[in-house]
Amino acid sequence: MAKLIPQEKIDEVLEQTDIVQIIENYVELKKTGKNYFGYCPFHDEKTPSFSVSPDKQIYHCFSCGRGGNVFGFLMERDNLSFPEAVIKTAELGHLELSNELQKDGYDSSKSDRRKVGTAALAKAGQFYQHTLKYTPIGEVARDYLNQRKLSSKAVDEFQIGFAPADRTLVGQIMSQNNFDTEELIQSGLFQDPDNQKELIGRFQNRLMIPLRDEQGEIIAFSGRIIPALTDEEEDSQFDQAKYINSPQTKLFNKGHFLFNLDLAKREIRKVNEVFLLEGYMDVISVYDAGIKQVVASLGTSLTESQINRLRSLTHRIVLGYDGDTPGMKATKRAIDLLRQTNHFEISVIPWPKGCDPDDYIKKHGAKQFLNFYQHNRETPFEFSKRFLEDQFRKTNSHDLMSMIPLLLGELKHANPIERDRYFSVLSEEFDISVDSLKEEFVALISQEKRDNHNKRIYQNVRIEPMKRDQIGKVERAERQILYRLMTKEIAWSYLPDDPIPFPSDDYQNLFWALVEFHQDKQAPFDVKSVLSKLNSETERGLLTEISLVDFDLAFTREEFDDLIRTVVDSVTVAQQIEKLKKELNEASRSGDKDKSKQIALKIMTLMNQKQKGDF
Repeated sequence: MAKLIPQEKIDEVLEQTDIVQIIENYVELKKTGKNYFGYCPFHDEKTPSFSVSPDKQIYHCFSCGRGGNVFGFLMERDNLSFPEAVIKTAELGHLELSNELQKDGYDSSKSDRRKVGTAALAKAGQFYQHTLKYTPIGEVARDYLNQRKLSSKAVDEFQIGFAPADRTLVGQIMSQNNFDTEELIQSGLFQDPDNQKELIGRFQNRLMIPLRDEQGEIIAFSGRIIPALTDEEEDSQFDQAKYINSPQTKLFNKGHFLFNLDLAKREIRKVNEVFLLEGYMDVISVYDAGIKQVVASLGTSLTESQINRLRSLTHRIVLGYDGDTPGMKATKRAIDLLRQTNHFEISVIPWPKGCDPDDYIKKHGAKQFLNFYQHNRETPFEFSKRFLEDQFRKTNSHDLMSMIPLLLGELKHANPIERDRYFSVLSEEFDISVDSLKEEFVALISQEKRDNHNKRIYQNVRIEPMKRDQIGKVERAERQILYRLMTKEIAWSYLPDDPIPFPSDDYQNLFWALVEFHQDKQAPFDVKSVLSKLNSETERGLLTEISLVDFDLAFTREEFDDLIRTVVDSVTVAQQIEKLKKELNEASRSGDKDKSKQIALKIMTLMNQKQKGDF
């Protein structure tokens, strides 16, 4: 039976870990005053409200309310159990602790399953690499890579391999290493083996590109067809596909995955820019040519999860999707999605028509490619103009009148200086006065505002989360009581003999958690340690927010007594309201309208008092 992680080891990890360094692996943080701020990784937002306190070693989002210590962050961000979060914190902090935990008997079935899965995929990767580099079977794949002018360094760095025609070989390798059959099926390496005695590999006669997570572990594969072997493959649509990816598994979710992020993320932070492509081979060629901040979204439409991950690393993004029509449409979709975040500075690389990054490098070489990348960038408006000109004919009056409003609509995203410049460009190119263009632009924006207003009218009303300046007198008192108990040992001696009846269950639960913690340790409390004792996400969020608020440093017995009186009186009022509600129900049942009105008036008066804090 697995042992629990000893508390002293948990405390040791907390003491030796810098939460800022850990969270910077996931969120782009900027220092403001004592704390660091960034965009919350747990929800979509347009202004940064996610705060990390190096002094208290906690995080808190002032928008969605989530908060906690470094363990809580990793548990929520990576869907880990508490023990897994402790071990991952130690690993990310380069602490020699995970081995000790294993010696102490730590075991997690979820963690073990992941290890088995990644171990199987790593073994398959070694088999594919060996087949490519050292066997006669891999010669055709080696020739193909040479034709693509891919360096041996890139082949090794990206662990590229080759899946042979015999699809039973990889299963035999796994059997020799005693991997569990069920785990192998879950890995995505094999087709469904129903009614078959041996494992049949998913990939055949394909160049194998490992898909690695941010820690560099293989979690899936993509197999690329090799033209020279096309005629020898089985005549099926599955085998003829240019790329075959592993299916979605417990380890691999295509919508969350960014190819090459493990190698690129450090450079992305360093240069504060990411080069986003749509294909694996493009990324490998570009990386080999010298641009290291490059990732790909697997040729699929960009997802919100992928955007959020990039947003945590940088605010500048360069789109380099293919120059063909599908690539340009994908670029347009990506721009629209990225604009919704109000975060990225976007630019586009205008490849020659029908060309992609790999084509350009093979034709012009790495040096000219690097120059093209640095000095031939389009703004989103310039890209949109080029994209629309492919869809419409400027010589056709009808097409022209359809295209100009679309171009003017793009200008709402440009800054005033860019806008004036583009008005002049459009005026000269289409022989339309700048004044006319500006007038049409204003009309478009006005119409859009009216449309948005009408949409809001017909939408269901949503109740927004309470902002801090909306917090009433009673809740402020609840927070201050808890804050004083956490920061001032003497406050505990000022508590009344009877427990404080907090009107809110969340604050009441926090109070009891602090009472329990105080039995072991005196205030001031180490907030990050208190958080480890809380199981409720709501309570963790409240505690982090309370601890980050700067209350008046002056503290007196009179102030604390007033705070307690405010909270207790509010509960008394609440009890009066509940009693009157029962009386109102009885009066209504008996048909006494006059008494019902009198009681209802009393309830309204008490509710107003409770809301204002006037008791």
